[in-house]
Amino acid sequence: FFSYVTYLHFLNTLHLLLFKLSLSFPFTLHFYCTMFESTKRREFQRGLNADKQRAARRDTQLSLRRKQREDHLKKKHRKLTNQPSFYRTGDSAASGAEWKDGTREGIPPLTDIPKYVANVMQADNLELNLVGTGAFRRLLSIERDPPTKRIIETGVIPRVIQFCHLSSDAIKEADRTQRTLDVLSKLQFEAAWVITNIAASSSEYVRYIVANGAASALVHLFRTTNNPEIADQSIWGLGNIVGDCQELKDAVLKSGFLHELVTNLLQFDCELQKNAIWCLSNVFRYNDSSLEDVKSVAPVLCKLLRESKTEDVIRDLLWTFNYMSSSQNDVE
Repeated sequence: FFSYVTYLHFLNTLHLLLFKLSLSFPFTLHFYCTMFESTKRREFQRGLNADKQRAARRDTQLSLRRKQREDHLKKKHRKLTNQPSFYRTGDSAASGAEWKDGTREGIPPLTDIPKYVANVMQADNLELNLVGTGAFRRLLSIERDPPTKRIIETGVIPRVIQFCHLSSDAIKEADRTQRTLDVLSKLQFEAAWVITNIAASSSEYVRYIVANGAASALVHLFRTTNNPEIADQSIWGLGNIVGDCQELKDAVLKSGFLHELVTNLLQFDCELQKNAIWCLSNVFRYNDSSLEDVKSVAPVLCKLLRESKTEDVIRDLLWTFNYMSSSQNDVE
């Protein structure tokens, strides 16, 4: 009660003060009257729409997830511990594990780079070519700050790219033993791995290897190899190249790679399907897909989505459909 009386006293005092001021300043009376006359008509801001706020938060979270995924998965770097089965002596083949030839996996010293350059450049000696290419692959597989620039500056990469075009026909018939054919397969795998990890680096280096025939070499290797792990590595490398920019994506698609990849998709094993679908998600991420490309790809992807039970495959399939539906070319 006391507070209420005090409040009324304050209002009376305020009114009296304003009235006295109005005798000297007429505009003050006008302000005083206007202020209190409009009080009853004053409208307060409406509360925020809860549904719209939830929708905005959901869209923001989706955008952030999408950006994070694109930043991390647009390109993939193959690590040292991710070894192919035909290289390993057993399941224990992790970093530092023993190869079938008795050597051990590790990071070669940078001071030995000139020696490995000489090995790669050696003519008609696949085993030395394999030693040198494998050393560069291990250096490029370092997770933090691999010496990519230093290796490129040696001028050895064009020679490594050429290894993808080798075939058993290039081996003299007298030397065409099973061991030689195994060395050739390993050399091509190592070459594809070198290309893949360079393609996972900066755009400058990606353009360098593409200018030296890396994309066409990987497409050729994918078409001609009978080894699923070499095919997988070729797809991985092409996925990194396609993910770099729209220009390089268009260059890869001109080779007919997309049609061949989709044609064989359902016959791939689970591991090969993972990289294939990830590669396709990079193809369609640029929102410029043609209706013809979508028509050729969508039925196969829908069938795989119904049949697959692999989380990684399903996730990348859904992202691929998301990219397709975001196209500017009315493909929905």
